[in-house]
Amino acid sequence: MAVPGAAEKIGWGLAIACVAGVIGYMAFLMPDPGIELQPPKLKRETGPLTTDLNWKVSDLEKKPFNLQQYRGKPLFLNLWATWCAPCIAELPSIDHLASNPRLKGKVGFACVAIDDRETLDMVRDFVQQRKLDVPVYYTTKEDIPGIFPLANLPTTFIIGADGRVLHHEEGSALWDSPEVVDMLEKYATQKPKAEPQPGSIE
Repeated sequence: MAVPGAAEKIGWGLAIACVAGVIGYMAFLMPDPGIELQPPKLKRETGPLTTDLNWKVSDLEKKPFNLQQYRGKPLFLNLWATWCAPCIAELPSIDHLASNPRLKGKVGFACVAIDDRETLDMVRDFVQQRKLDVPVYYTTKEDIPGIFPLANLPTTFIIGADGRVLHHEEGSALWDSPEVVDMLEKYATQKPKAEPQPGSIE
């Protein structure tokens, strides 16, 4: 078997570097995809789905974080991935929504990246490149509680202060629309009706 020469090794090295560069550009520097966003439908959930938010994820510093820290206020929970074009398209509107002064301190926000084709380091680089301020976390598909079905990405859940899943939206949407701000502000002023029932989350 012939041993690759120095020139051949250099050629392979350059090819790998080029591929890595293209992937990096597509993931982090590519402009948002040309997807026309519409405000979400915001259909009210009919089932008595309730969660205690006992779900451990990782923050971007690789430290464990439990979503139970958001209990007591409405939570905007978005499941996404860096390779998902519709996810990338809607993230700026989520980031803008989270910065709305009407919601600051009243509504929790958690964008949880799903481990599929990426690592936590890739997610952190993506967030830094796009200068996102909305809280971003990381988890694996296996660790997603069963109460949060994940048929498609992105998927968004709006959870009341009492743990009830109020809305479940699949696909990208224009989340900083006035109707969403009004709705979240209304939920933030409502008093919780009851504590979640034990065992209501998988």
